[in-house]
Amino acid sequence: VSAQKKSAEGVFRADNYGFNAISYTHQSRFRYPDKIEYSNKNFLSHFYFGYTVSADNFTPRGNLKYDWGLSHGLFVGKEINKYNALELILQYGSNVIQENNYKTKRIGAEIDYKFNFTRYYLGYNPFRKIELKSIAGIGVQNTNLNGNSQTSPYLLFGAQIDYRLGSRAWLSFAPHIALGTSGLASFDKDDWYSGHDIMYGGRLSLAYELENELTADPEYKEIFLQPRNYIFVGTGIHMTNA
Repeated sequence: VSAQKKSAEGVFRADNYGFNAISYTHQSRFRYPDKIEYSNKNFLSHFYFGYTVSADNFTPRGNLKYDWGLSHGLFVGKEINKYNALELILQYGSNVIQENNYKTKRIGAEIDYKFNFTRYYLGYNPFRKIELKSIAGIGVQNTNLNGNSQTSPYLLFGAQIDYRLGSRAWLSFAPHIALGTSGLASFDKDDWYSGHDIMYGGRLSLAYELENELTADPEYKEIFLQPRNYIFVGTGIHMTNA
């Protein structure tokens, strides 16, 4: 503690113009402790699966413009630890070209890495209703238009907000943007490396977790299910760590 105090005194001097406060906010002494101990004892612990529906569109390329389309998918995921998770998604969807009303059919697979910012800064708390995550993914998609198909790899980035519905289930919304090679949406190139396509949209997902701390201990589950109502009256900025 004394070493940290001396270190802080050294960097907070008025003449230290090169001081970067952001690096100090990532130290553990500036983060909240866990509410209860995180447990990941076996493969089924914090393993989840679910259904997702996504609304997507593509940036125009020349005269090629799409209407918004829907994709449906199934996913499975596993938390590696309390901050990091991996997820596999299989999805199928379609979009309509505005110029001629032709429909493209899309099928693909994606692997996402997710980092839980809320747990990192506010500690692990399974009683918490809302959490924020970042998403970085890599995928491959096959797009078919009137019998002609192209396969395109892509990179995806986004953010995700989770809302807990119960001890096992949560609902999430994730806006995202993806950069893929030519063929993700367009067919004006004969080879996949000649251009790129950009996809953007959002996903709504429902997930179900097999095991966690709330399901392992009935007492924790009862605490989670207790009603918690808050009324705030006033102005300004308010932050609650529940």
